[in-house]
Amino acid sequence: MASMSLPPRKDTFLTVFSKHQLRPNPKPPMDHVSVAGQTVVITGGNVGIGLECGRLLLSRGLSRLILGVRSPQKGEEAVLSLRKAYPKANIDIWHLDLNSYDSVRAFSRKCNELTRLDVAILSAGIMNAEFKATPSTGHEEQFQVNYLSVALLGLLLLPALKKNNPEGSPGRLTFVASGAALIAEFAERKEDPLIPAFDKSEGWNSSSAKKRYDTSKGLVLMLTHKLSQITKAEDTIVNVVDPSFTPGTSFFRSMPCIVRLLAWPITALVGTSVNNAAWRYIDTAVSRGPESHDSFISDWEVSPYNAFMYTKEGESFMEKLWKETVAELDFPEVREVLRSLEMKSVA
Repeated sequence: MASMSLPPRKDTFLTVFSKHQLRPNPKPPMDHVSVAGQTVVITGGNVGIGLECGRLLLSRGLSRLILGVRSPQKGEEAVLSLRKAYPKANIDIWHLDLNSYDSVRAFSRKCNELTRLDVAILSAGIMNAEFKATPSTGHEEQFQVNYLSVALLGLLLLPALKKNNPEGSPGRLTFVASGAALIAEFAERKEDPLIPAFDKSEGWNSSSAKKRYDTSKGLVLMLTHKLSQITKAEDTIVNVVDPSFTPGTSFFRSMPCIVRLLAWPITALVGTSVNNAAWRYIDTAVSRGPESHDSFISDWEVSPYNAFMYTKEGESFMEKLWKETVAELDFPEVREVLRSLEMKSVA
């Protein structure tokens, strides 16, 4: 059952945190998982959940693992132990900087040159405590990295994910969001155009930074829903996962030291382990079938999307966002992908 077919919920920070961190569902049996002979791409895969996800997939017979990383040197250092433990597998480190459209396009070209790509898990993301603009585009960095560049990469990977895969085995494109996406307020909903509103630096403080992060992840839910509408599940299963609140990663590295210090007791007590979060990736990206197309998998179950997405205003917002996103990502290869999808839907 897809997320949009479920009734919306009125989530708050307390309801989401309580459900996911204090009363989480048990991890389902995963002994059946096998990825023998497959090729998987994971972005942000040199640290934390992405790296652990790669390790777990290798332990289940993965033939080729490609990690998209911002620092290839750090990536090579991170996979030394993986190469030693799994000498028969091909483990590649490819450069990917989500602050650069050119880098995303170059990375996707390499992916489309693969003879086979089974799964792409777009795990890379950031949370900033202070306003930062991306030098190459001028967009606010969280909006750029967590949404715009992810949208570009997701679109450009669709051809590779449905090329040369065995019949009856659709490609799988899994985005990574957060429970925070469920409480995103979308304060920019009245703005026209939308994209400049996400780049405003006025009023930036710790509270607004958190809200903007929530919004960036809420936009990922909208992206998942839109790509699911224009992509058939028999070609590529498109879904999105919430790893839950997970300490032990570098995700919170931009937070002030005092914030990390004060939060440590809570994270140590109720945080999800990196291993458990990585299994959540695998559950969504590998274990589930076409029924998970257009679904937000949170706490091991299909969750409704953000309640705003079910409203008339939300529908209008999503259409405007998609049109502006396509205009922002107006590259020849994006136009070709969209043209191909339109032709397939007509056929």
